[in-house]
Amino acid sequence: IPAFTINCRPLRREEADEACALVRAVFDRFIAPDQPEEGRAMFHCFAQPAALLRRHRTRYTSWAAVDGPRLVGLLHIHARNHLSLLFVAPDRQGRGIARQLLRTAAVADDLVA
Repeated sequence: IPAFTINCRPLRREEADEACALVRAVFDRFIAPDQPEEGRAMFHCFAQPAALLRRHRTRYTSWAAVDGPRLVGLLHIHARNHLSLLFVAPDRQGRGIARQLLRTAAVADDLVA
């Protein structure tokens, strides 16, 4: 799938469940096996929809990568300069989606170096 079929835009509130499910699934598959139980539990608390939306009231923003109706990537930024979450669906990895999310956020002045 070419990167140009992916649309990157601010995450919509109603997409928080889908976004967090994607983040937790990718984390569980690729990162969690090497983490202690306490770290896995802490991450799962951080990656809950209510927690993500609560952080939006402070200095956090989130960007979604969507392919048609499917959310395939999430970028969660704190204070315009800290990447809190950057996850892409396993079947879409290696296709430039994370780079596209980062560029989109930077162009919108939501992410600075």
